Amino acid sequence: MINTTGYNTLLEQGLSCITMLALGISNAPFIPRDIRLRLTPVIIAVLILALLAYFYLNNKRSKEDIEREERDERNKMILEKSVWYCRQAEDWLLLVLFAILGLYFQKYEVAYTLFWFMIGRFLLTFGIRWWLNRKY
Repeated sequence: MINTTGYNTLLEQGLSCITMLALGISNAPFIPRDIRLRLTPVIIAVLILALLAYFYLNNKRSKEDIEREERDERNKMILEKSVWYCRQAEDWLLLVLFAILGLYFQKYEVAYTLFWFMIGRFLLTFGIRWWLNRKY
């Protein structure tokens, strides 16, 4: 699932979501340990099926189809727009969590850790945008 072009196909992104979800469930502290242990064989099976599906579907499609999908401007625009909407949702969620933790629960250390995380994301975004603006 390594892509050297910088753009993932929809298949690769979907399989990455399945992988992250399976790994997240297997290590989630809010799921009781005995339930996680019972889910382990299912999670391993899901990960193996995702890997097999990737190899099967990747071999089934021609190299030209994959390269065309990666170069396609519409797919790039959809990917960039989905990333932008996710980023906006994360920003609002972090702001709401900051307010709830700081104002309601008075957990200032956690609230300001979230705040500094947001500051870091904004600075990183600005830095990458500045660098790309300079480069292109």
